[in-house]
Parts: sequence; C-alpha cells; structure tokens
Amino acid sequence: MKPFLGVNTSLYHSLNLQSIEFLERAVTLTEQGAYEKAQVILDRDLASQRLNSAVVLARAELALKQLKYGVLYRTLDEVLTTASNAGDWDLDASEYRLMRLLRAFAAFSHKADINPAVEEIGRARDWLKAVPVSDYTDIQVNYVRKYVLLVLFTSLSSNYVPDDASLIPKPSHDLVAWQGLTDLRQSLLGRGMLNEAIALFKVERSRLPVLERADASLSFLSHIERHVSLTEERSAWLLVELNIYLAQSFHERHEVEKGRIAFGKAAELLQRWCVLSNHQDPETLTPHLEMRLFQLRLLSHEDPVVYFNESMKLLEIMKTCCHTSTTACYLHAAEAADSLAVDGVSTYREQFFALHQEREAYQERVQENICSLLSDQLRLFQVATNNVTDLIKALEWVDHFMEKYKDFNIPGELINMHRFRELAWVRLNDSEKRARERTEVERFTGSGATHYGRLVGVRQSKVTSNSPLTADPNFESEFPLDIDEDQFYREWTRIDGDIDATQLKAMQLTQQWILNDIEYGVIQKDEVLIILGLPDQSGTGDRFVGELESLSPESTFARIFRQGINPAAPVGKSLWEIRFSCLKSWLSRPSLRSARNSRQFLLMILQELREHDVAHSQVPLDEQVLEIERCFTTLENLPPRVKEIVAMKAPIWHGYLARRYISFATSAEFGSDQVGVALEKAEEQCHQSIKQHQEMGDVVHIAFMQRTSAEVCALRIHWLLRQPGKVLSTELSKLQGAGLRDLEKAESFFSSRHQESAWSSNLEDLEARDKINLLESSWKVPLIALQLLRAGDFESEEDRGVQTWNWVQRSKARSLAMTMGVAGIMPSTLRKEISASEKCRSLYDKMVSLQEQIQSVEPQQKFWLRRELDLHILEMRKEELLREVCDLWDGRPLTSSDLGRITAIAKTPVVLVDWIHVPAVFTGDGSLLLLTAQSGRTPTVTTLETTIVEVEKWIYNYLDSPYVQSDEERGQSKKPTDDISSLVEPLIARTQPGDMLVFCPTTALHRVPLHAIDIEIDDDLQPLIYRNPIVYSYSHSLLRICLWNSQLAAESPSRLNPLTMNGIPPNLEDQVYSDARKSIESLAQTLGTRALLDARATKAMFMESAPASRLIHVHTHVHWHEADALMHHIDFSNSESAGAAGKLTAREVFSMSLIKGSHVSLIACSGGRTRIDPKDAVMGLVPALLRSGASSTISTLWKLPGTAGARFAEAFYRHFLQEREALPDGGFVNMAKIFQLAVREVDEVDSMRHWTSLVIHGFWSFFVPGQET
Repeated sequence: MKPFLGVNTSLYHSLNLQSIEFLERAVTLTEQGAYEKAQVILDRDLASQRLNSAVVLARAELALKQLKYGVLYRTLDEVLTTASNAGDWDLDASEYRLMRLLRAFAAFSHKADINPAVEEIGRARDWLKAVPVSDYTDIQVNYVRKYVLLVLFTSLSSNYVPDDASLIPKPSHDLVAWQGLTDLRQSLLGRGMLNEAIALFKVERSRLPVLERADASLSFLSHIERHVSLTEERSAWLLVELNIYLAQSFHERHEVEKGRIAFGKAAELLQRWCVLSNHQDPETLTPHLEMRLFQLRLLSHEDPVVYFNESMKLLEIMKTCCHTSTTACYLHAAEAADSLAVDGVSTYREQFFALHQEREAYQERVQENICSLLSDQLRLFQVATNNVTDLIKALEWVDHFMEKYKDFNIPGELINMHRFRELAWVRLNDSEKRARERTEVERFTGSGATHYGRLVGVRQSKVTSNSPLTADPNFESEFPLDIDEDQFYREWTRIDGDIDATQLKAMQLTQQWILNDIEYGVIQKDEVLIILGLPDQSGTGDRFVGELESLSPESTFARIFRQGINPAAPVGKSLWEIRFSCLKSWLSRPSLRSARNSRQFLLMILQELREHDVAHSQVPLDEQVLEIERCFTTLENLPPRVKEIVAMKAPIWHGYLARRYISFATSAEFGSDQVGVALEKAEEQCHQSIKQHQEMGDVVHIAFMQRTSAEVCALRIHWLLRQPGKVLSTELSKLQGAGLRDLEKAESFFSSRHQESAWSSNLEDLEARDKINLLESSWKVPLIALQLLRAGDFESEEDRGVQTWNWVQRSKARSLAMTMGVAGIMPSTLRKEISASEKCRSLYDKMVSLQEQIQSVEPQQKFWLRRELDLHILEMRKEELLREVCDLWDGRPLTSSDLGRITAIAKTPVVLVDWIHVPAVFTGDGSLLLLTAQSGRTPTVTTLETTIVEVEKWIYNYLDSPYVQSDEERGQSKKPTDDISSLVEPLIARTQPGDMLVFCPTTALHRVPLHAIDIEIDDDLQPLIYRNPIVYSYSHSLLRICLWNSQLAAESPSRLNPLTMNGIPPNLEDQVYSDARKSIESLAQTLGTRALLDARATKAMFMESAPASRLIHVHTHVHWHEADALMHHIDFSNSESAGAAGKLTAREVFSMSLIKGSHVSLIACSGGRTRIDPKDAVMGLVPALLRSGASSTISTLWKLPGTAGARFAEAFYRHFLQEREALPDGGFVNMAKIFQLAVREVDEVDSMRHWTSLVIHGFWSFFVPGQET
C-alpha cells in the first residue's frame, strides 16, 4: 500500500481499508485543489463514516481550504454536540481538542465571536506548555498548526492573547517566540514524519523573520531532494511547493532575480509532476494558482490594463474552484479597476463597485466570513466614499450590518467600525454623533490589538526594526523589515481626516521619541529646548526627563507650534523655520527605537499640523502660503514608501494654495497689480489640483476645484474690468467661457450626487439631501455662474438671458422638488405613452422593480441596489419620454416644452417670475435680479434698484421690529410697500394684464408680499394682484409636480368631502374665537359638511380626516419655530389636547398622505412662513403640505386677526362655489383667480397689513367633480 498522505493517520485505525483508500483520495484531491471531487467522495463514499474523527477532520480541512467558515463551523459543531450529548466520548482526546480549536477558529470568522478563540488559546497552553517537541503526535502537530493561526487572528483583533502564547510548542532551548515550531519540524524530520513536517513548515515560515525565510526554505528543499523514500511524483509535488515558498522569500527580500529563478524552477517541476501523474488540466492546481496570484501581485505596479485583465482571468478560475485566495483576487481586480477609473461614470468605476458587490456576496453567502466582510467593506468605504452621498449610503450599510449581526464582538473590527463612523460624522459635521462614536472607540480601545500588520508575531532576527541597519538611507529599498511599519501606517489611516486625533497622536509620538532618543544620545538637550520652546534654566539629567514626561499632549502642541524659541531666533528666520529645521535634523538620524520611514512620516505630519494651525489662526496670508509650500518641499524629500502614502495629499495642497491666493486677492486693493498676480497663481494652482485629482480619479475634488477655478475666472474678469486700457474683449470672453465650462462639469457632478440621494420621499432623505447640498456647497455653483454671466460682453443678450434663467432655476428648492417628485404619481397620459414604447416600458418596469426591491430586501443590501438604481436612471435619461419622469424625480428646472404644456392647460398666458440675489464678487451688497419666462419667448433679466440689504431692512421695520406702526399711526400718506416698489415694477413692461404670474422669490423675499406692491394701473396706484392673478412657488420645478397632482385628481375623481376645522380654544368672550367659530360654522354649512369645533377639532381628528378630503380649511393658531422649521406647527390646543398632543408639526405633516390634487387653506398666523437659507432650500408647513399631496395651499406670511381671516374665507369660498356652479359636469376651477377676487373684496374693508399676508402656493387648477351636492 502507498504511504499515507494525510496528517491525521493515527486515526485511520478506526476505518476499514476501503474507507482509508477513499479518505486518502479525498486528501489528495484537497491538496491539489480539486475540492468538488473531494467533497463528492466525503459525502457519497464516506457517508456511513460521517461522524468518524478522521473523516470529520478531512471534511473540516476541505472547508478550511476553501475558507468556508460556516460549513467548517457546522461540521464540527454537529460532531462536538453529538459527542457531548453521548456522555461516554472522551472529549479530552487529541482529536476532539483539535475539533474544538477548529470550531473556535470558525466561530471567529463565521460568528464574529472572539470568546471561543480566547478560551481555546488558554486550553492549548494548559495542555501543551510542558510537552517536549519530541513527544508530539500527528494530531498534536495538526493542532499546533491551527493554534498558530488562531493566535495570529486573535492578536490582530484584540489584546486577549497572553505574551507566552508564542511559546507553544515549548522551545527546546531559548525562550524565543515561535522557536518551538522550528524545533518541532526538526524533530518530525528526525522521526520520519515528513507529511507532518511539510504541513508544519507552511505555518512556521510565516512566523520566521523575513531574512531567515529563504535559508529555511533552501534547507528544507535540500532535505526533500535527499529523501530517498519519496516517489518521484511525490518528490516533484513537494519541491514545487517549497520552490514557491523560496521564490516568495526572495521577493520579500527584494532579491528579484533569485525569486524569478525559483518560480521558473517551480513551474518546471509542476509540469514534470503533471507528466508523472498523467494530470491533464494544470490550470486549477493549487500551486499553479498560487504562482499566478503571486505574479499578479507583481503586476500591480506595471501596466494597469494588463493587471486588470489578468486579475479578471484568474478570478474566474478561482471562483470556479473556491480557492483560498478568491477574496484576495476580488480585491486585486477591484484595485486594478479603481486605478483605471478616471471619471465618475467610467466602465472601470462601475466594475470596481460590481467586483466589491460580488466579493461581499461571496464572503457572506459562500465563505460566511462575517468578520472579514465588515473589515473589507470598511476598507472599501474608506477609498470609495469620497462624496457625502456615498458616505451616507455607507453609514446605512454599516448600521444595518451591525443590526443584523448584533453579537459581533471582535474588538479590533468594532474599533475600526466606530472609527469609520466617527470620521464619517466629522465629514458630515455632526458633532453629537461624532462624540458618541468617539466614546465607543475609547470603550473598545482597551481591548483592541496592540500590533497590526503582516509581520505581527514574527520572531526577532539579527536584523530587525531595532537594528542600526534600519537607519541606512538605502535600507527601505532593499529590506523593508520594519515589522511595525504596517501597524504604524494603519493607525494613522484610521484617524485620517480627524485633526484632533491626528494632533493628539503626533504629540504623543513626538514626546515618546524625544524621550527615547535622549536615552540613546540621538538628540541633544539644546535641540529639545528649541523644539519645545523650553527655557534655558530647565533641569538636567533625570530632572529634565521628568519635566518632559510631565508635559501633556496639549502642552506639547502649544510649545511646538505656538511657543517662542529659546535661544532667540537668528535674524531673517521665522520661529517655525528654526524649529522645523531642528525637527528635520533630529528625525533624519538613525534611532534604535523608531524606524526611518516612521520618523520621516511624523515629520510630514508635523508640517501638516503647522499648515493647519496657521490656516486657522490670525496669521498673514503670505505665511500661510509659505507653510503650504513647505509641505511640498517636505514631500519631495521623503523616502519612496512614505512619499507614496503622502502623495495623494498634494492635489489638496494645490487647492489650499488656490484658496489662499483668492483670499489675498479679495482682501487687497482690488485694482492693484499684486491682485492680478495672485489670481494668476490661483488659476495655476487650480489647474494643477484638477490635473492631479484626475490622475487619481477623485471625481469629488475635481468638481470642487472646477468650481474654484470658475470663481477665479470671475475674479479675473472683474479685476481686468478695473484696468484702464488693458481690457481685451477676447480675453474676457475666454475667461467667461472657461469658467462656465468648469461650472457645467461641476454642476453635472453635483446633480448626479443629488440624483443618487433621491432614494425616497421621506423627510429623512430630504434632510440628507439638504445636508449634502450644504456640506458640498453645491448651491454656490449657480451663483458663480451668474457672476460670470453678468461680467463683460456677451455675443448675444438673448443667449445671456437664456443661460441666466437656466442657472437660476438650478438654484431653487432642488431638494424639496426631488422629494415631491419621488413621492409623485404620473398622470395616465404619460403612463400610456411609456407603455406604448417597448423600450421605455422595459426601462420603467425595471426601475419600479428596483425601487420595490430596495423597500423589501435586507437593509444591508440596499447599498448596492441603490447604486444599480442610480445607474439605471442614467440609462432612462437617454430616452426622451423617460427623461421627463427623471426630471421630475431629480427636481430639474422646467423646460420650454414643460412651460408650453402648463400654458396650454391653463388656457391663459403664464409668466414665470423669478428673483435671485447674486452676491458681489468682491465687496458690496450684490444685485437682485428679476427674471421672466413664458412660452415661445426668450427669458428676460432685469437688475433691480432695490438691494437685498434694503429688503431685509424693510422686513425688520414692517414685520419684525417691536415698534412696527399700525396703519392708523403711519397714516395713509405712504404705504409700507412703497419702499420696495422696484421689486415688481419691471413686470409692467414684461407682462400683460390678466397673465397668470407664478412668483418664485429668493431668500428674504419669501417674507415679502410681492403680490401686494403697488404698480400703476389706469393712472392709479393699485396692488399688482389687481392686475394679475398670482401664485407663489418655491421653485418652478415644483410647479410641474403640483400640476401633475392636480391632473391626477381629474383622472380619478372623488367627492370633495370638505373638511372644516376651528382649532382655536373656546372662549365665547374672545372676539377672535367668536368670529372664527362663526366663519367655520357658516363655511361648513355652505360646503355641505359638518364643522369640527372645540373638543372635536383635535390633532388626531385632523390626521384621521384630512387624508379623505380634497378641500381642507383650518382656522386656528400656528406657531413659527425660528430655530427648527420642522417644528413649525398647527396648534389644536383645545381643552382635551393640550401641549404636545395638540401640536401638528411640519415634520409630522411630511409623513401624511393627502389625496393628490387636494387644496388646503390654513388661516392662521404665519402659516406660510418658511425657513430661509443661502441655498434657497425651504422648509415649513406649506412645503410639507405640498409634499403630502396638496396641489395648492392658502396661508399667511405673518399674523392675521381672526376677523380678517374669517372675512377672507367667506369671500374666497363664495367665489369658489360660484365657479363650481358654472361647471355642472365637473372641471377645473382657477384657485388663483378666486384668490384674486377674494383679496380685492376684503381690501375694501380690511387693513392692508391684514390681507397682504395672505398668499397662495402651488398650481391654480383645482378639479371639482360633477353632480356633487
């Protein structure tokens, strides 16, 4: 019989000869990588021996080879549970100890549970600490192999491993970490246990110092070549494996030529083995795949296209056979795709994400490796979440992952996860959530690993990180043996972007290394005095060391970066220049306690901290520029590996320089030559930054810098215009064109970010989009475009008008429009057109399917489905018919065809009127523009005389001041709106009487009654609303959605089912309450419904009744909340629902669902107030009502007496019913004209201050069904 190949042969006595043959065949196939064939033998031919220890361990070994941790865990748990329940099995026998250890190993990855691993490490020490290597059995050898891996995994993730864990097996002589592995291998070879020795060497080699690995491999090779008992076939196979190890060892020492020769030898031997064994398909053999994978790693620095293609080819083979390194191959292929992705929509970028999506599924469903799944996903998010939208998606993935795997308890990964969250909240500017995650990081840090990296646990050699050799300037390129280097960089990567954590770590490290180098004489006292700004009279010896040890990190920072220098600085040099020179000299010297690369990296960090410190201090701009330039100089002098890590910051520094030059230009005398020079430098820095970001494929920073570049163009134009005799129209046009092209590119990116974040109509998603807009400052892009469009000459004023109009539309209420669009339902006419096109129908159906999947799948899977939906919508946009749907969801501006459709539906000319505030390029109030657009005409642009400052002053004087005069006090000689009449005067020439005007104000103008400003009508001054019906809209893109909602009401007509409520607390002696009550009772009777009064007028009743009504009228109190517009609320505080129970907030209204096309009248103080911010995002009760389905609302901009409100309501609904009676078969009534009639009527009896607060928002066409009582 052939010699056994297995490593647990002492267990074969329990099997018959046939079973042993089957088992040996399975072991052989497993070794070769034919995993499916091995599985068939174990499942079919050895089914009757399923619980036999030798078979169980073979099944476990097969699962482990494929890293199928779930299968491994279940296989062992079944046997161990059976053994435990049996009661008469010896669970202390070696084979069951091995099974328990393997189960703990599986639990670490499959269950993300570290506790079994810690327990088994303790048991192993107790069992084997006194066993000499000469007494080890084959099972114990196998046990030790798995024990080493378990210790490594646990050490990398926690500090739960005792220091003496590496003394198993017990070393024969010196107590050196893992020396017992070498001693054990030599003992096994002496005892003829060759299979066990070879298996052990694979583990032993990974624990050997790098410089000793090649010699160990050569020694073992020599032994195998002399081993006469081996068959030629078996010898060839073992020599293949050992030559691969030898090649890898040479490459680790950067002895590339020796490595190439060893690989060549391995390939020859593998070919010989195939001939000897008559093996026809070497492609899937384990050694062949290992050689290809290692060669693939070498390709990572070569042609990226070749690297990607080879990665994909190898990945396909590895997936087929479930090779151990399949996940690693996924990561290689994704890395290659990432390096080839130079823009946000490239094929390679999508392949990058597709590969990671496959990798995630492979880890979770095939390998069931939960621990690595989180670890690799966090690494993905660190490199791929370079914009706020993706960051929010990533946070959602992590949140749902931790919700799904609640028992996850691996400290190292929990630290990484909380650090990721912490840095995410830093970027999202949420200090409260950041603090919460920081607390979690600190809570787990005590349990976290003390060392990281590929060489953790490697025993020391004669050449180590503590050797003077590591200080050789050429050492890094020859022998990268700093065993702490991986750990060192990983710790810095974890806190990248967190300036506070970076500062703390840098100060701790600086202080620690100074103390170390004082001990070894690497740094002198006078140098320490300069670096830390300490006085001459500081102590000496131990006293001096004690003074240094007592410094806190905060004190160290203050001394290094802000303390004066003693002795005094030489003339002509800054304090920091002297200090940095001293730091540079010190950190360039060899040290016995820190490696050269680490020291140089710290030097770079210290210079970055200096740059950040001066940027946030009252330091002259030229000094800020100097420190950024010093960052570049320091970068150039770094060792290769450190430079590679830091180089990605260079384009960001170019951006910093551009901003500093812009700051100088805007703070100096603007017409000076120095300003011109500064702007030229800013332009050059922008171009450098964009170029380098493009090389890295960083689409987010490219967009930011394109915006900055356009800003520079606007500044240069205005500077040139102030240079008498120097202005060339061609130069102005060139700058203007370049700036607008940059802004178009930036806007395209930011729009895609907004589109990708349009996942649902939830309020949370609206707030997320607003946060994205605010953090990315994408709202600035249209304003810079308007500054460019207003500067210099334009070939065509019509073209200037069109572009100005388009840019203004991009700036208005985009987030709200997107939210309403996602919530909207298409009119049947559009649905029919889509259904008639096979391609459009297919694309639309897929979109609906994706949306439904996102709602139904496990939350963790939403990350990828949302990415797929984002890409699918890009495909939909290629079809003109579907583009209208996408425009709706994306909140895009109205097109000329949209305006034509609205005009046709209205059956009257419709004029869209916009106001926008364009900030000054340098100093001043900027300009207010009034724009108009109507179907078939070119948009018009007018610069108004009134400034935004004057508007804000008017608001204070007439609305907010505690000393606002009444009409009687002010007299009739002057109306309040006379001071701002220029805001609407251009409309006299731009529009015709009777035109439907749609007003879209900006910022502070949302509080101004623009419709009530007097204009000249028939030689008399009258409010503009007398001349034209007027509705308001937060953006014209919202108008399209309100139009759709009104059309939907006609497609599925339902009864109006009017709802009338009076929420004012009962007080019969109060005239306000009395008038409101009478109004509601009268109105209810008129509309044929029952009034909800007093105890029945509750919040609960409103929320129950409103969704069933299409005509809602509420007369009550509303309270505006300046700090939080979502707390803007309707007050139903009657006797039975006082306090919070009686407050219906805008946040709650957002979650309601009204009938599409309903109308809401909210006669209450300040019901129409909205939040105003620089980006024209809006929030309040009226936006919430429109989002909930209303197509039109009536509300008030400020306080309105109950009597005046009642009078208006009576007039409005009387005219409404008159219009309704004219449509016996149903149809649309014009709510804007009805509003116009009602306002004119109450103007005759009410104070102007009262009726002017009333406004109507939305679309004016309201459908009423026929034959309704």
